[in-house]
Amino acid sequence: MRRVCWRRGQPLPDDKEWLVTNGLGGYASGAVAGPPTRRFHGALIAATPRGRILAVSELRDGASELEEFALEDGLPVWRYANFERRIVLPHGRNLTVVSWRARVPIELDVRPSFQVRPHEGRLEQPARAYPVAIEGRVCEVDRGSSLPILLAVSKGEWRAIAPETRTLRYRIEEERGYDCEGALVTPCAWSVHLAAGEEAILAITTDAWDPALDVEALRSEELVRRRALVGARTGLAAELALAADQFLFRKPTGGADDRSVIAGYHWFTDWGRDTMISLEGLCLVNGRHELARRILKTFAAHARDGLIPNLFPEGESQGLYHTADATPW
Repeated sequence: MRRVCWRRGQPLPDDKEWLVTNGLGGYASGAVAGPPTRRFHGALIAATPRGRILAVSELRDGASELEEFALEDGLPVWRYANFERRIVLPHGRNLTVVSWRARVPIELDVRPSFQVRPHEGRLEQPARAYPVAIEGRVCEVDRGSSLPILLAVSKGEWRAIAPETRTLRYRIEEERGYDCEGALVTPCAWSVHLAAGEEAILAITTDAWDPALDVEALRSEELVRRRALVGARTGLAAELALAADQFLFRKPTGGADDRSVIAGYHWFTDWGRDTMISLEGLCLVNGRHELARRILKTFAAHARDGLIPNLFPEGESQGLYHTADATPW
């Protein structure tokens, strides 16, 4: 566990970000202090065969002043005066699990915001409509599109609302010289009353929803997986083992055994040079020899005229061969 604390009344630094990945190239990411500051920030960026798609941009939940931000098992935890919020992405699924545990009796009201697009795509302006369909505790957003988004809760109720539209300015995109304003739409809301110590869970996915899916079991399995990666390591060594795991993934455009390395978040895909340079540190020193073998086989299967691919473009299975130094590495 690493704790980062601020005293009440002091401004939060706006340059701190968090990232959790899902082993498919997808992720959730954001600014510790609050609203998104990059076009890549969101509660779920799903990995699909056609590329990574921003599914949910933001979850507004009425948090009070932040008392503590921590990483526990490499996962972000926010502690406010009124509740504690946690985010987990079960490995190998386009699924984000967000939990709220009340520290005092509260009426939790969560409002998800949407701007569904490729995660590196231009920011949408003006906003478009996001149809909502509610069945019990499952809310489907953007039904009829190529990528509907399902939001399922453990308790409480969903309701469709008159769409709330606002324009968000992404500070980091502005600093980088990119288009920096996009429209976010909130077409639904989730409300639940929580007693002190009581927990509520929201699952967000772009996969087909199975009513029998045990979200709490998936969350527990991911914690067990992460603790196994750490083993007997402590301190920085434990953090590095978890950090290394973030970059290893199964390619959504490949076969079941295709494994590779994301060259960097948020926008990079897998690059041959970066993979070969980092393979020893990410896999071998952590005892993940079988994973290293699969990564080497993936690139060997795409070798052409003695070269491995320099990179695989977003959403494509064919590599680009325009570097000479990836193969010697």
